[in-house]
Amino acid sequence: MFPAFLENARVSRLFRLLVATCLLAGPAAAEPDFRSCEETRLDLAGFISNKSVDFGSPLVFEDGTCIQRDVTVELRDERLRFTADEVRWQRQGLRLEAGVPQSGSLNLQATGIRTGTLSGNRLVDYHQTLRNENFPSTFSLDLAYDADAQRLTVTRAEALLPGDNSVALTDLAITSGPLNADTQPMIFLSTLKLENLAVSVVSHGLFENIALLPLLTALAGHDLDPEAELTRALQQAETFLAAVPADAIPAASRKALESLLADMPTPFGKLMVRIDAPAGFGMANLVPMMRKPGPEALATTLGAVDIAIRYTPTRGPQ
Repeated sequence: MFPAFLENARVSRLFRLLVATCLLAGPAAAEPDFRSCEETRLDLAGFISNKSVDFGSPLVFEDGTCIQRDVTVELRDERLRFTADEVRWQRQGLRLEAGVPQSGSLNLQATGIRTGTLSGNRLVDYHQTLRNENFPSTFSLDLAYDADAQRLTVTRAEALLPGDNSVALTDLAITSGPLNADTQPMIFLSTLKLENLAVSVVSHGLFENIALLPLLTALAGHDLDPEAELTRALQQAETFLAAVPADAIPAASRKALESLLADMPTPFGKLMVRIDAPAGFGMANLVPMMRKPGPEALATTLGAVDIAIRYTPTRGPQ
């Protein structure tokens, strides 16, 4: 059973994700075994609310590794469907005790991931499923949690996608305040502080194949000209960037963002972002942007971090 505060529908996705990393570690058994793997699998299935999780094959425990093959997850709210040929995970010490995460580490790998849609249009859903059949993705995650320092580190979280596309998050470190069964979600979130983060995105069709459709749906819906709305949004982004004070973004990073915007809406290249926050970057740093979003507020927010952005176009001659 989850602590009562985890069952609150208002718990943010970020908070649920942080807790899920501990759920992957299994119950309070000292070392992983088949039973801990099984309970972890059931916890994760129950943790995904308003969705469907199906395990098409028996769970396997082999040489300290939990292995689950033939996994199907349907995200009904997002109208998406994911299948994975195999998910395997290992842990060392990481576990929950009375709803409180204990120190340890986790390694997870998912292979043969394919995506589909649940649009309600059988033709569209069939086409999406068939299109992705021969283009599976993989996902890997390595993390550690230090309960004494209340510090979560992610060495690597990487998705290798079809078409030489990829998204990788590395060198992530987050500290938090105390977490127990009585902790209120929003109070806990207010204690989170980012120390550092590196993100790498390789886009060889990634944006237009994955992000563009939901973006256009949000911008234009079914009534407006999608091309005109996207052009307008990109122009607004360029205007916004130009209005950000010169000292808020390093010159090289600003030039990288300008290059990325110029390459839109079909960016073909590699984007790298590095953020370091020596004093920690938390919810309080976002207050200016939440109160009055704009270039000046963004400058205030970015004042709490050291940021470096690089974009390298790799498109060949046309």
